[in-house]
Amino acid sequence: MLLLSIKAICIYAEEDPKNVNIEVDFVSRYMWRGYSLGGPGFQASIDVGLFENNLHALTVEAWGYTDFDVSTKEIDFSLSYVFLKKKAAFILYDYWYVPEITRDYFDYRNHSTSHILEAQLNYFCNLTETDCLTFNWATIVYGNDKKLSPTGSYKQAYSAYFEVNYKGGFLSSTYGCEASIGFSPWESPTNYMVENFSWINAELKFDREFVLGNDVELRPSVTLTMNPKHNDAYLSFGLAFSF
Repeated sequence: MLLLSIKAICIYAEEDPKNVNIEVDFVSRYMWRGYSLGGPGFQASIDVGLFENNLHALTVEAWGYTDFDVSTKEIDFSLSYVFLKKKAAFILYDYWYVPEITRDYFDYRNHSTSHILEAQLNYFCNLTETDCLTFNWATIVYGNDKKLSPTGSYKQAYSAYFEVNYKGGFLSSTYGCEASIGFSPWESPTNYMVENFSWINAELKFDREFVLGNDVELRPSVTLTMNPKHNDAYLSFGLAFSF
């Protein structure tokens, strides 16, 4: 999910961005911020540029996932506003990640909803024409993210995540490289399963882009993901088509 916001920012930095971008991915494992959220499956996204000039951009995006077992599903919507001469972005996310049998999509009551609403602030800089460094802060502000208060009642946990992400070709001229490291700054019993400040994500990804014609791109990738807090690691494969 985080990577989608980073992808959108980098798209805006291009000289001639497309108004509509569609991507379909096959993944051997669904990874998010150091956690495995599902097995082999398909992911799909479409983002539409609503407005753009030399200083600002506004984009809406829909993203979805389902595993091959059809046991888990996710659909997310986001609204991104890019500003500061396209060096920063504010993004609002609506995540809905649930078992396949769940039928409560339109329940947005804070005490019972399965949705998670998150606010993100990204700042990025282009180190070179091909290298991009992004700083991301994300905080869950509403929904399925609770913790137990001293009085015994449940209250909003405001789970947060900070990440530094590098994307470019520094390590290889043939393959794209993406490296991330991220932490949860305070208690998050529901979403990050930590009691205090914890490093939860260290990731290294390599991919290669092939142009198939008619603006269709094929991008295979291999990603090594480690979660230092939970002493866990994964090596996953992805195959993305974008057009």
